[in-house]
Amino acid sequence: MTDFSTRLPAMPCAAEPYLPHAAPMALIDRVLEFSEDDIVADLQIRADAPFAENGEVPAWVGIEYMAQTIGSYAGLQATEAGEAVKKGFLLGSRDLRLHTQAFAVGQTLTIRAHKLTLDRNGLGSFDCQLLDGETLLASGRLNVFQPENPDAMLEAGRG
Repeated sequence: MTDFSTRLPAMPCAAEPYLPHAAPMALIDRVLEFSEDDIVADLQIRADAPFAENGEVPAWVGIEYMAQTIGSYAGLQATEAGEAVKKGFLLGSRDLRLHTQAFAVGQTLTIRAHKLTLDRNGLGSFDCQLLDGETLLASGRLNVFQPENPDAMLEAGRG
């Protein structure tokens, strides 16, 4: 039996290598914790961050922070299995609740995602929370899809 755990980085680690995004659209900074069913990531809101305007980022961007945390989960799973990081898609959300209007420059946000389901076809559902310390700023259930060949799927959609 192969020990894949040696392929994983020590935590915390940079999130970008496990995302199919490059700067500046890799929005989360670090993965703090990773397990079979959970991931915890964080980011600091910067003045030059995408979507930042007048010293803040609108709270609706929080869904992308959650989605990228789930993307990091998938990227770390792929790395653990010796596979390449690949694209995935946010299909939608249920019960998305925003408890703030915006995130302030300088604020550090923690994102928690708990896997509810993830089937062999690439469909998954995660409960997510976005926090500042112990204060809940946003929450929701995100539905995601990671097809076997996302590039072929995107190309077929263009035709």
